[in-house]
Amino acid sequence: MAGKTFGYRPNVPSEIGEKFMVGSEVAFFYKEEAQVGVIETMLNNSAVVKIVLSPTKTLHDFTTVIRYADLQDTKIN
Repeated sequence: MAGKTFGYRPNVPSEIGEKFMVGSEVAFFYKEEAQVGVIETMLNNSAVVKIVLSPTKTLHDFTTVIRYADLQDTKIN
């Protein structure tokens, strides 16, 4: 079994996550409040997001994991 690895699978975003990319600014609800964050890492079904704008000062620079289905692009087309 030379060349076979176990326990590692690359993070490939799901179809829902394809519209986002690392560095994208996104809006979402966290702790029942609207937040704005930047995607730091793309996972299979979710993204690691750093909060950059929040009504709660303690959440500034807080990092959390949010499902792609719960993210909205902040760009207006």
